[in-house]
Amino acid sequence: MMRNLAFMIFLGLTLGLSLAAPARAVAAQAGPPGQARGPSNEDCLGCHADKGLTKQVAGKAVSLFTDEAVLKGSVHGRLECTACHTGITEVPHAEKLPPVACQKCHAMAARTDATSIHGRAAGAARVTCQSCHGTHAVAPAAKLGAER
Repeated sequence: MMRNLAFMIFLGLTLGLSLAAPARAVAAQAGPPGQARGPSNEDCLGCHADKGLTKQVAGKAVSLFTDEAVLKGSVHGRLECTACHTGITEVPHAEKLPPVACQKCHAMAARTDATSIHGRAAGAARVTCQSCHGTHAVAPAAKLGAER
């Protein structure tokens, strides 16, 4: 039963990732990991380093500020912004962007998560990669303090 469930989850992830092929294709053409094609980090921070940069989401102002020092101190600090924020090929970019898909680079962790209590939770109880690891200050699993 668990084997069938694992296979179905794997199949679902595989199909889901295949639907996202256009976004992945841009990164795949870029060369070495973290060197995605598109605007440079400097281009992105040209706007996102502004502490006053916001957008409205469900009637609330949401900050779009990114602290360069925090980003560089992250486990992903050597990556280009567009390695995670796929679909951005020019600045200014479209307002609506594809969500960050950690499983693009972390497929094994995504498969493990999908079969855990975290992956099976639904609705508000659903835990995402960002829930524990953070967004721009991405912390490695070893520093999260979770029991194994």
